[in-house]
Amino acid sequence: MTLPTPTDYFPVRVPFKTAVDLYKMGLSRFNHLEDVTFNFDTEFERTITEKVAVFDAYPEHSMVFLDDDLNGLTETYWRALATVAAENPDYAAFDDNSYTSKLLGYTLTQDGALTYNSDGALFPELGRRCYDLMQKHAGAARTGLALALSVQADLAVMWNPSGEANADVAESLFVALPTHWNPSEMLGESLATIHEEVGDSERLVRASPRLIDAMIHKGPYFRYNWSLAHTDTLCLNPVVLKDRHSRSKPDLNAAPTPRAALDLLFFRVERQTFLSYADLNRSLFVIRIYARPLMDAIKTPERAEGLADALASMTPGHIEYRSMMDSRDQLIAGLREVAAQMN
Repeated sequence: MTLPTPTDYFPVRVPFKTAVDLYKMGLSRFNHLEDVTFNFDTEFERTITEKVAVFDAYPEHSMVFLDDDLNGLTETYWRALATVAAENPDYAAFDDNSYTSKLLGYTLTQDGALTYNSDGALFPELGRRCYDLMQKHAGAARTGLALALSVQADLAVMWNPSGEANADVAESLFVALPTHWNPSEMLGESLATIHEEVGDSERLVRASPRLIDAMIHKGPYFRYNWSLAHTDTLCLNPVVLKDRHSRSKPDLNAAPTPRAALDLLFFRVERQTFLSYADLNRSLFVIRIYARPLMDAIKTPERAEGLADALASMTPGHIEYRSMMDSRDQLIAGLREVAAQMN
C-alpha cells in the first residue's frame, strides 16, 4: 500500500477577485482534473498527527456540532464515509454496517462499536492514537471523528431544513486546520454571515442563498482558495496558535532585500469540495490544506509573475483581510525579481 505525492496546486488567477467559482466535479481547472472528493497523499501521516493533537487538546474549538437532528447529521457522516471508501478502495472499506480505515486500522460499525487492528495498517501507531481519541466520544461525535481522522481534509456540514434564504446553519464543524478562524465561532451561523468576514464579501453574501441551494441539491463541486502564511503549521486556529506560542509574525519590510522577504512566507492552498444530500437538506463542505514554502511554489517565472500580478490587482479590502497592508509592495518587488532571475 503506497500513497501518491501531493498535487502541485497553484490556483492563482489574475486579476484577483472574491468569487463563488463552484466547478462541477469531473472538470479540469488550473491543469488538474478533479474527479474525487477526498484526496490522499504522502502528507497523510503529518496531517492526521496534527488533527489528532488539535481534536484531543481543543475539542471545543475544533469538533463542534448542533444537536437539533443528530440522526440526520450522523447519516450525513455515514454517507460521506461510504464516499471515502468508494473513491479510495485501497485506503478504506465500507459496507452497510461498518467502515474501516485501512491506513489506520480502526473499524466503526453503524451502531457505534469501535475496534482496532494494527495488522496491515500503514500507520499503526497513529491509528492507535486515533482509536484512543474516538474511545473518549460516542454517538455523532464518534462517527464524525471516524470520518475526520481517516481523511486529510477538514469537514463542515451546512444544513437548511426549511429551504428558505439565509435560514441555513453551519450544523457541524470538525475543523482542526482552519486558516485564521475559530470553528466554534461559526457554529450555527449561516453561509452569508460566515462570508461577511471575507475581504470585499458583498458578492459572496448576495450569492449565499443560491450557493447553499447548489451545495445541497446540485453537487458535487470543487473550488480553490489560496493565501500567504508566515508558518507552514497546518492549524492556524488563533486559539491554538496563542497557546502554542507560535513564532511572531516576521517583519517582511525588515528583510535585507525584497527577494529575502519571500523566504519568510509559505503558500497555502485550500482545495474545497462539496457533497450534496438533498434528501437530508445538507451539504458536506470538505477543506483540504496544502502548505509549502513560497519559493517551492513559485518554481517558474510564469508563476512568480502571476502571483505578483494577482497581489497587485487586490483591492484595499482584499489586502486588509489578508493582513498585507504593509508588505504587498515588498512582496511584489521580490516576486518580479525572482521571475527576472528565472528568465
